[in-house]
Amino acid sequence: MISVAKLRMSTAVILIATHSSAYAQPYCPEPLKQHSIVFNDKAALADRFSFRKTINAVLKSQGIAVTKEAAEKLVSTMLSSFVADDFVNRNSQLRIQVSERPMESVLKASDLLDADKPDNPFAMVPVGLFNRLDLVPEDWSDCGEHRIVYTFNKAIDHGNSPPASRMTIIFEARLRNPLGGQIGCQPVAEFWANLSKLADGGVIADELDRFYYTGLSANIGPVVHADNYRFGQVRGNLFVNKVGTSTGPVQWNLREWIITSVDGNSSSFVPVTVKTNPLAELYGAGVPATAAPQARAATVKDEFWREFKGSYLGQLIEFDEVATDKNHKNYDKRLDRTAPEFDLKVFKSYLFSKLGARFDDKFNEFQSSVSPIDNPMGPAIDNTAFKQTVVDPEAARLAKVGVDSTQLVARAAAVTCAGCHNFFKAGPPAGTAPIAKLGAEEILWPASLNFVHIDEKAALSPALTEFFIPFRREQLEKLVCKPSAPITVEQLVATAEVQARDRSILRLQQSIRALAPQTAPLGAGTTGGLISQIQDDREAQRLKPGFFVQNRRSH
Repeated sequence: MISVAKLRMSTAVILIATHSSAYAQPYCPEPLKQHSIVFNDKAALADRFSFRKTINAVLKSQGIAVTKEAAEKLVSTMLSSFVADDFVNRNSQLRIQVSERPMESVLKASDLLDADKPDNPFAMVPVGLFNRLDLVPEDWSDCGEHRIVYTFNKAIDHGNSPPASRMTIIFEARLRNPLGGQIGCQPVAEFWANLSKLADGGVIADELDRFYYTGLSANIGPVVHADNYRFGQVRGNLFVNKVGTSTGPVQWNLREWIITSVDGNSSSFVPVTVKTNPLAELYGAGVPATAAPQARAATVKDEFWREFKGSYLGQLIEFDEVATDKNHKNYDKRLDRTAPEFDLKVFKSYLFSKLGARFDDKFNEFQSSVSPIDNPMGPAIDNTAFKQTVVDPEAARLAKVGVDSTQLVARAAAVTCAGCHNFFKAGPPAGTAPIAKLGAEEILWPASLNFVHIDEKAALSPALTEFFIPFRREQLEKLVCKPSAPITVEQLVATAEVQARDRSILRLQQSIRALAPQTAPLGAGTTGGLISQIQDDREAQRLKPGFFVQNRRSH
């Protein structure tokens, strides 16, 4: 039981400690520059944010000796995960197939880490840092995500066939709130906002280096810490089609991992489900063929249909319902298609940014890909019965916001990783559909840069520059230009609960390390409890409604 009295007594002490550094005044009311949301000066990032530096910082944060061998061992755990052809979703107990990734699995960790060799095409280099404060939960129990994106230095051309090899690894640190409430995250918001006062790329990169690898104060940061990648995640976009003379299947694929250490001697990338990516076959007519056992898969499909009708359908149209509700606390005339102040560009920016559903992790699979079997709108998935049984009975509710059953399923597809990265990149050819219609205009998901939203040259996608960045910039401006709301006991309790879960995980890690022999590998039963507790912690945080985006998604 968390003591409210103790929380109240500690608030003043933590507040003083949190704000002990001399933070500059927030950058207001002038509009923020883009680099307060995305910093993509590739030259300025190169040395300050090298892949090896980030891996070494992760190891150091775990108390593991930083050596060349330890770094390569950690990266090798990611590469070895590409050999598997299935994983078990611990919540549904379904064994779900994934595409084998033979070309990624034979990459050498030393090559990914070594950016100094000019003839090494596989070196991972930083191309962008992303401020995702827009992902804070409604209770402010964390301060959103702060990301580093790595790619090959350039796409590896294989001539006429196969297509060029590419790979993106995104470190998505979820930063804890040291105090609670908006005020606890205010220094982070002010830090990003004040970057707009700077023009020199090297100076900006130095400031970001401090935030990511040292921290803003004793209580805030650093961003690059192993705990932030079990609270957050690491994701990878995979398109390695040829290594040496060997070629593999040509198919874009996305995976997700957390980073943890259980024995105190080594660290691992642990494959986990890709969030907001329900197994696409759950929308189909039959029992999902890629999940076993089949009887359990049939039960999970029935559960998915019920929960979609009861929760996810409403979440996918929540933005539209709020947009025309003049009594809602988040009503904005610019988003109300019936108001004279309606602004179509702003409407699209908010729709694309806020669209989402908080899918229970028991429905998620372990990859998102452009395979037809992974697209709820694709030709391999017959969603007719799903629409008739789950969506059509809500036709009257959908009609009030101008969404039909096909657009509703298209929204569910669009909020998956593959949907955002490629399914909807150019409007309907096969398997795609508009997600909304205003009068005669069909609203299509905005374009990526051929599967990615930042490429090897650090160029940004139209989806980012035209819609996502303007939305995120507006939310940051709101955050730094208005005084923080008074902290509530409920917010303190929410933050304290996160801290309590952290302490519980730390105690379990310490117990395992004390019991485990230093020379023998730990068994799956020993490590399974720790991984389960970590995933419970992440799921509790992920399913909370958001402050800026009610139904948060990873991309």
